[in-house]
Amino acid sequence: MKTHSKSLIASATCLALVTLAACGGDDAGPADAASDAGDYESGTLVIQGSSPDINSAWQANVDRQFTERTGATIEWLPGAAPTNLTKLLQSKGGEPPADVVFLDTPTQTQAIAADLLEELDRDLLTESGEFLPDEVYPNEGYGPANIVIRLGTCVNTERIQQAGIQLQGSIDDWFDPALAGHFSMPDISTFYTQATLPALAAHFDVDFDDPAGLLDKIEEAQPVSFWTSTADVQQSLQSGDVWVTPILDGRCLNLTLQGSPSSSSH
Repeated sequence: MKTHSKSLIASATCLALVTLAACGGDDAGPADAASDAGDYESGTLVIQGSSPDINSAWQANVDRQFTERTGATIEWLPGAAPTNLTKLLQSKGGEPPADVVFLDTPTQTQAIAADLLEELDRDLLTESGEFLPDEVYPNEGYGPANIVIRLGTCVNTERIQQAGIQLQGSIDDWFDPALAGHFSMPDISTFYTQATLPALAAHFDVDFDDPAGLLDKIEEAQPVSFWTSTADVQQSLQSGDVWVTPILDGRCLNLTLQGSPSSSSH
């Protein structure tokens, strides 16, 4: 945001509370909450968000209310949690890439450790703070989570049927030799792998104190790629470049609703 109004950043936290996982800004202290549009500077709030389709969904729910309340507008930039964190780290000590930044739980934790985020005073969230339970705050004192996700295996059913592969509908499918070169996993830097690894370790009875054993197991799957963007891997599933991958169930459902030959299992 050009003026870096602290009160504007605070108001965006209130209005975008259900859509953003963390907030970023300059090094000034917290601002007082404002009660009407007259208390805000006019300007543009820059939000480094998620993929364009997710940004569009947030935009439809936030933009009009934000402008009505503040007189300011929002500029939405596409991104992903790992790349957003990288941009924050690269800009440390200088101009931040945005006023508000989308992060997931692991990247938010790393950003806090690197002193990249402002603390959030929940008492300033006059619109919705009182309705949010403690569980939605991955790190106390910082931005709330906006969503609880469910991961599952998404399958391009057309390619699987053409190859004559019989899947079991479990994690064991990832290690089917017939899928070598057609299976993709989330990159280790993403939240999705960090959410998946405990389930993978439990499934194969791999000790948490033996990460090498877990990495050896992943190597057995012979992933053709490691994705960082759910939007990108959704396109790879749709095109047939990838036949099977763990992904958000909503992404897989979206493919099905679009008429793509896909199904999910959990």
